[in-house]
Amino acid sequence: MISAIVNQKGGVGKTALTTNLAHVLATVENSSVLVVDADPQANATSIFGLELSPTSFTLNDVLADVANGGTGAAQEAIVPATQEWRGNNTLDILPAERALASRETDITIGREARLRRSLAPVRKSYDHILIDCPPSLGMLTTNALVAADQALIVTAPRSEAADGVAGIWDTISAVRDAYNPTLVVAGIAINAHRPDRTDRKAWVDALHEIYGSFVLDHAIPDREIVSVARTNHAPIPASSATSDLYQALTSVARVLEGKN
Repeated sequence: MISAIVNQKGGVGKTALTTNLAHVLATVENSSVLVVDADPQANATSIFGLELSPTSFTLNDVLADVANGGTGAAQEAIVPATQEWRGNNTLDILPAERALASRETDITIGREARLRRSLAPVRKSYDHILIDCPPSLGMLTTNALVAADQALIVTAPRSEAADGVAGIWDTISAVRDAYNPTLVVAGIAINAHRPDRTDRKAWVDALHEIYGSFVLDHAIPDREIVSVARTNHAPIPASSATSDLYQALTSVARVLEGKN
Protein backbone atom coordinates (compact mmCIF):
# COMPACT_ATOMS: atom_id res chain seq x y z
CA MET A 1 0.00 0.00 0.00
CA ILE A 2 1.38 3.38 -1.01
CA SER A 3 0.14 6.37 1.00
CA ALA A 4 0.83 10.01 0.13
CA ILE A 5 0.87 12.24 3.23
CA VAL A 6 -0.22 15.64 1.96
CA ASN A 7 -1.21 19.23 2.59
CA GLN A 8 -0.33 22.25 0.49
CA LYS A 9 0.20 24.31 3.65
CA GLY A 10 3.38 24.10 5.69
CA GLY A 11 3.61 24.12 9.47
CA VAL A 12 0.99 21.44 10.14
CA GLY A 13 3.47 18.84 11.43
CA LYS A 14 3.06 16.60 8.40
CA THR A 15 6.64 15.32 8.34
CA ALA A 16 6.79 14.57 12.07
CA LEU A 17 3.51 12.70 11.69
CA THR A 18 4.79 10.76 8.67
CA THR A 19 7.97 9.62 10.39
CA ASN A 20 6.22 8.63 13.60
CA LEU A 21 3.49 6.79 11.69
CA ALA A 22 6.29 4.84 9.99
CA HIS A 23 7.75 4.05 13.42
CA VAL A 24 4.37 2.85 14.73
CA LEU A 25 3.67 0.77 11.62
CA ALA A 26 7.08 -0.91 11.96
CA THR A 27 7.28 -1.40 15.73
CA VAL A 28 3.64 -1.69 16.83
CA GLU A 29 1.93 -3.07 13.73
CA ASN A 30 4.97 -5.23 12.73
CA SER A 31 4.92 -4.01 9.12
CA SER A 32 7.77 -3.44 6.70
CA VAL A 33 7.85 0.27 5.81
CA LEU A 34 9.57 2.55 3.33
CA VAL A 35 9.44 6.33 3.80
CA VAL A 36 9.97 8.33 0.61
CA ASP A 37 11.10 11.88 1.32
CA ALA A 38 9.63 13.82 -1.62
CA ASP A 39 10.22 17.26 -0.09
CA PRO A 40 13.32 19.21 -1.26
CA GLN A 41 13.62 20.57 2.29
CA ALA A 42 14.55 16.98 3.24
CA ASN A 43 12.95 17.28 6.68
CA ALA A 44 12.08 13.57 6.92
CA THR A 45 15.65 12.69 5.96
CA SER A 46 16.84 15.00 8.76
CA ILE A 47 14.41 13.64 11.37
CA PHE A 48 15.68 10.12 10.73
CA GLY A 49 19.19 11.44 11.40
CA LEU A 50 20.57 10.56 7.97
CA GLU A 51 23.81 12.27 7.02
CA LEU A 52 24.24 12.33 3.26
CA SER A 53 27.59 12.57 1.53
CA PRO A 54 28.22 14.24 -1.85
CA THR A 55 28.08 10.77 -3.40
CA SER A 56 24.85 9.68 -1.71
CA PHE A 57 22.05 8.55 -4.00
CA THR A 58 18.77 10.38 -3.32
CA LEU A 59 15.27 10.66 -4.74
CA ASN A 60 16.52 13.34 -7.10
CA ASP A 61 18.93 10.83 -8.68
CA VAL A 62 16.19 8.20 -8.82
CA LEU A 63 13.79 10.49 -10.70
CA ALA A 64 16.57 11.61 -13.03
CA ASP A 65 17.34 7.97 -13.80
CA VAL A 66 13.70 7.27 -14.67
CA ALA A 67 13.61 10.37 -16.88
CA ASN A 68 16.54 8.87 -18.79
CA GLY A 69 14.80 5.52 -19.24
CA GLY A 70 16.03 3.64 -16.17
CA THR A 71 13.86 1.92 -13.56
CA GLY A 72 16.14 0.35 -10.96
CA ALA A 73 17.79 3.25 -9.15
CA ALA A 74 15.44 3.31 -6.14
CA GLN A 75 17.03 0.23 -4.60
CA GLU A 76 20.44 1.92 -4.74
CA ALA A 77 19.15 5.00 -2.90
CA ILE A 78 17.22 3.26 -0.11
CA VAL A 79 18.92 3.17 3.29
CA PRO A 80 17.79 1.53 6.57
CA ALA A 81 16.67 3.51 9.59
CA THR A 82 18.38 2.98 12.92
CA GLN A 83 17.08 0.28 15.24
CA GLU A 84 15.62 2.99 17.47
CA TRP A 85 13.22 3.79 14.64
CA ARG A 86 12.56 0.31 13.25
CA GLY A 87 12.79 -2.01 16.26
CA ASN A 88 13.23 -5.54 14.95
CA ASN A 89 11.37 -4.87 11.71
CA THR A 90 12.07 -3.11 8.42
CA LEU A 91 11.93 0.67 8.20
CA ASP A 92 13.84 2.13 5.25
CA ILE A 93 14.19 5.64 3.85
CA LEU A 94 14.53 6.94 0.32
CA PRO A 95 16.18 10.28 1.21
CA ALA A 96 15.88 13.73 -0.32
CA GLU A 97 18.23 16.64 -0.94
CA ARG A 98 17.67 20.26 -1.96
CA ALA A 99 18.51 19.49 -5.59
CA LEU A 100 15.19 17.64 -5.70
CA ALA A 101 13.57 21.06 -6.21
CA SER A 102 14.75 20.93 -9.83
CA ARG A 103 12.14 18.21 -10.49
CA GLU A 104 9.39 20.80 -10.00
CA THR A 105 10.37 22.40 -13.31
CA ASP A 106 10.41 19.15 -15.31
CA ILE A 107 8.35 19.73 -18.46
CA THR A 108 9.18 16.55 -20.34
CA ILE A 109 6.61 13.95 -21.34
CA GLY A 110 5.74 11.44 -18.60
CA ARG A 111 6.85 13.69 -15.75
CA GLU A 112 3.73 12.99 -13.66
CA ALA A 113 4.48 9.27 -13.43
CA ARG A 114 8.21 9.35 -12.65
CA LEU A 115 7.78 8.39 -8.99
CA ARG A 116 5.29 5.62 -9.76
CA ARG A 117 7.78 4.08 -12.20
CA SER A 118 10.60 4.50 -9.68
CA LEU A 119 8.75 2.66 -6.92
CA ALA A 120 7.39 -0.18 -9.08
CA PRO A 121 10.48 -2.42 -8.65
CA VAL A 122 10.52 -2.10 -4.83
CA ARG A 123 6.85 -1.80 -3.93
CA LYS A 124 6.35 -5.53 -3.28
CA SER A 125 9.21 -5.48 -0.76
CA TYR A 126 7.17 -3.41 1.71
CA ASP A 127 3.80 -3.61 3.42
CA HIS A 128 3.61 0.19 3.42
CA ILE A 129 5.27 2.99 1.50
CA LEU A 130 4.68 6.47 2.98
CA ILE A 131 5.47 9.46 0.76
CA ASP A 132 6.15 12.68 2.66
CA CYS A 133 5.05 15.39 0.23
CA PRO A 134 6.25 19.01 0.04
CA PRO A 135 3.92 21.78 1.26
CA SER A 136 2.86 22.75 -2.25
CA LEU A 137 0.72 21.61 -5.16
CA GLY A 138 3.61 21.27 -7.60
CA MET A 139 4.96 18.40 -9.67
CA LEU A 140 6.44 16.48 -6.72
CA THR A 141 3.08 16.36 -4.96
CA THR A 142 1.43 15.37 -8.24
CA ASN A 143 3.99 12.57 -8.64
CA ALA A 144 3.22 11.32 -5.13
CA LEU A 145 -0.53 11.26 -5.78
CA VAL A 146 -0.08 9.51 -9.12
CA ALA A 147 2.03 6.85 -7.40
CA ALA A 148 -0.24 6.43 -4.36
CA ASP A 149 -3.13 4.11 -3.59
CA GLN A 150 -4.45 6.52 -0.99
CA ALA A 151 -3.88 10.03 0.34
CA LEU A 152 -3.84 11.04 3.99
CA ILE A 153 -4.54 14.76 4.33
CA VAL A 154 -2.90 16.33 7.39
CA THR A 155 -4.17 19.59 8.79
CA ALA A 156 -4.04 21.64 11.95
CA PRO A 157 -7.08 23.22 13.63
CA ARG A 158 -6.54 26.78 12.49
CA SER A 159 -8.00 28.80 9.63
CA GLU A 160 -5.09 28.92 7.18
CA ALA A 161 -4.31 25.21 7.58
CA ALA A 162 -7.95 24.19 7.31
CA ASP A 163 -8.24 26.27 4.13
CA GLY A 164 -5.43 24.18 2.67
CA VAL A 165 -7.58 21.06 2.90
CA ALA A 166 -9.88 22.39 0.17
CA GLY A 167 -6.94 22.99 -2.15
CA ILE A 168 -5.41 19.55 -1.72
CA TRP A 169 -8.86 17.95 -1.97
CA ASP A 170 -9.33 19.56 -5.40
CA THR A 171 -5.85 18.42 -6.45
CA ILE A 172 -6.59 14.83 -5.44
CA SER A 173 -9.77 14.95 -7.51
CA ALA A 174 -7.88 16.31 -10.51
CA VAL A 175 -5.16 13.64 -10.24
CA ARG A 176 -7.83 10.96 -9.93
CA ASP A 177 -9.57 12.20 -13.07
CA ALA A 178 -6.41 12.60 -15.16
CA TYR A 179 -3.88 9.99 -13.99
CA ASN A 180 -4.90 7.72 -11.13
CA PRO A 181 -8.58 6.70 -11.11
CA THR A 182 -8.17 4.33 -8.14
CA LEU A 183 -6.74 6.99 -5.79
CA VAL A 184 -8.80 7.39 -2.61
CA VAL A 185 -8.72 9.69 0.41
CA ALA A 186 -7.86 7.60 3.47
CA GLY A 187 -8.93 10.42 5.76
CA ILE A 188 -8.15 13.84 7.18
CA ALA A 189 -5.88 13.72 10.23
CA ILE A 190 -6.06 16.68 12.60
CA ASN A 191 -2.63 17.38 14.05
CA ALA A 192 -1.50 19.54 17.00
CA HIS A 193 -4.99 19.56 18.52
CA ARG A 194 -5.76 21.16 21.88
CA PRO A 195 -9.36 20.51 22.98
CA ASP A 196 -9.06 23.20 25.67
CA ARG A 197 -8.72 25.92 23.01
CA THR A 198 -12.09 27.27 21.85
CA ASP A 199 -10.70 28.53 18.54
CA ARG A 200 -9.24 25.12 17.65
CA LYS A 201 -12.45 23.34 18.56
CA ALA A 202 -14.34 25.68 16.22
CA TRP A 203 -12.11 24.73 13.29
CA VAL A 204 -12.40 21.02 14.10
CA ASP A 205 -16.18 21.40 14.11
CA ALA A 206 -15.99 23.21 10.75
CA LEU A 207 -13.92 20.39 9.23
CA HIS A 208 -16.44 17.83 10.47
CA GLU A 209 -19.28 19.86 9.00
CA ILE A 210 -17.63 20.06 5.56
CA TYR A 211 -15.91 16.67 5.27
CA GLY A 212 -17.97 14.48 7.58
CA SER A 213 -16.64 10.96 8.13
CA PHE A 214 -13.41 11.70 6.25
CA VAL A 215 -12.20 13.51 9.40
CA LEU A 216 -10.50 10.87 11.55
CA ASP A 217 -11.82 10.40 15.07
CA HIS A 218 -8.49 10.47 16.89
CA ALA A 219 -6.88 13.92 16.61
CA ILE A 220 -3.14 14.05 17.29
CA PRO A 221 -2.66 16.05 20.50
CA ASP A 222 -0.39 19.10 20.62
CA ARG A 223 2.50 17.96 22.81
CA GLU A 224 5.97 19.42 23.32
CA ILE A 225 7.51 15.94 23.22
CA VAL A 226 6.87 15.85 19.46
CA SER A 227 9.22 18.79 18.89
CA VAL A 228 11.76 17.44 21.37
CA ALA A 229 11.84 14.04 19.65
CA ARG A 230 12.21 15.71 16.26
CA THR A 231 15.15 17.79 17.49
CA ASN A 232 16.77 14.63 18.85
CA HIS A 233 16.21 12.75 15.55
CA ALA A 234 14.25 10.17 17.49
CA PRO A 235 10.74 8.71 17.45
CA ILE A 236 8.22 9.77 20.06
CA PRO A 237 9.08 7.60 23.09
CA ALA A 238 6.53 5.07 24.29
CA SER A 239 5.65 5.85 27.90
CA SER A 240 2.67 6.52 30.13
CA ALA A 241 3.22 10.23 29.47
CA THR A 242 2.75 9.74 25.73
CA SER A 243 -0.07 7.17 25.82
CA ASP A 244 -2.53 9.63 24.29
CA LEU A 245 -0.13 10.32 21.41
CA TYR A 246 0.42 6.62 20.80
CA GLN A 247 -3.30 5.91 20.86
CA ALA A 248 -3.88 8.59 18.21
CA LEU A 249 -0.90 7.54 16.08
CA THR A 250 -1.91 3.89 16.21
CA SER A 251 -5.45 4.78 15.22
CA VAL A 252 -4.20 6.71 12.16
CA ALA A 253 -1.79 3.90 11.30
CA ARG A 254 -4.64 1.41 11.36
CA VAL A 255 -6.61 3.67 9.02
CA LEU A 256 -3.74 3.46 6.55
CA GLU A 257 -3.83 -0.31 6.92
CA GLY A 258 -7.56 -0.35 6.23
CA LYS A 259 -8.32 -1.71 9.71
CA ASN A 260 -10.34 1.30 10.94
